[in-house]
Amino acid sequence: MLTSTHCVSLISSGVMFTLESVCSGGARIGRFVAGDCLVPTPSYMVYTRYGQVPYLTKDVLQQHLPDLPKLLMLCLPSVIKLVPQIRVLGDAGRLMDLPSDVITVLSQLDPSEPVAMGRDTSAASCIVTKAGNHMLDVTQYIAAIQLIKPHVVHALACTPNSTKSSALKKALQRNKTRFAQCLECIPDDWSGRLLKRVDCTISKQYALDQVRVLEGASPEEYGGILAHCDPSVVPLSQLEWMFSLPLPTRDSVRVALGCSRPDHALQAICQGFDLLDGAYTYQLTERNQAAVFQITPSERQPCHQCVIDMGDIAFKEDFSPLLKDCECYTCRGFTRAYINHLVSTKELLGSILLMIHNSFHYNRFFSAISQNIRASNFQSFCTDFLNCNKF
Repeated sequence: MLTSTHCVSLISSGVMFTLESVCSGGARIGRFVAGDCLVPTPSYMVYTRYGQVPYLTKDVLQQHLPDLPKLLMLCLPSVIKLVPQIRVLGDAGRLMDLPSDVITVLSQLDPSEPVAMGRDTSAASCIVTKAGNHMLDVTQYIAAIQLIKPHVVHALACTPNSTKSSALKKALQRNKTRFAQCLECIPDDWSGRLLKRVDCTISKQYALDQVRVLEGASPEEYGGILAHCDPSVVPLSQLEWMFSLPLPTRDSVRVALGCSRPDHALQAICQGFDLLDGAYTYQLTERNQAAVFQITPSERQPCHQCVIDMGDIAFKEDFSPLLKDCECYTCRGFTRAYINHLVSTKELLGSILLMIHNSFHYNRFFSAISQNIRASNFQSFCTDFLNCNKF
């Protein structure tokens, strides 16, 4: 059952989120629009590093994965290294070779990497990269945003130094100050593009305290919430309260990081999140794993294996595709034995083929989610999916 709402939240000039309806199970149907680009929600942000989908060129994406969402997640820990070159070139999209018909969301965090505690200061937040740490205060952060020019970004935030109550209290005050500074410093034409980042990886109470900062904010000042989640620490079912508070942007876009694993993604969508990160495909590929979880009812068998390790010697003489009946480029042209050989010899082609398959299969999963929500069958789909796939 769908309840019509049709609430329009103007994120900023040319960037808009429209909530069209809410499913009885909590899932929301909407549209995320920037210029001529439209992304139906719920959806996911295609994960990138340095503005590029890992292992895949633009030509490969266009030829073999044309149906991925036109929504890219730019991760500051990798993009920050490009800022000097962007400053010289004057065009972030050209340097990162970004397609012109995509929506970009800049995140301070990389959802594929663990978050380090104890590195932020009262004045600056630490952006952890493989090449070292970058300390950014609000002024430097806003300057970087103006160079990178994403469509949507969240306010600069800090991570607690520990989980002790004194450290959490200090982090809350720092985040409140940073949020206020971001609202004050961000250019007028960016007003409304700013999302409030909420850390949901420590405790329910800590997350609640962060959200309450928004109760006095104007709905024109910020565009919604970006929740950084860890379902193994704070179950997503405990976040229901987040959207029951009388916030000025209850109908605005809701973004979740850390929920890209399919079972977590379903739970997040049931909690009313509109956009999730898509780092799961990259994480699988980095572990030499292929996604083989079942999606449609015709595929389903009880307790089906969800991923397979392509480095396992058991696949050395397995001449079947990664996933039976999968129509991706990898499964149509290559066998498990060949990919096992590529992985064992550490050939780059192995990662490329795995990334193509994992991205294709994950996109099929989200297509099934959208179809079932619109057919008022989402709760049944979730139940069947979780019963048949054990992650």
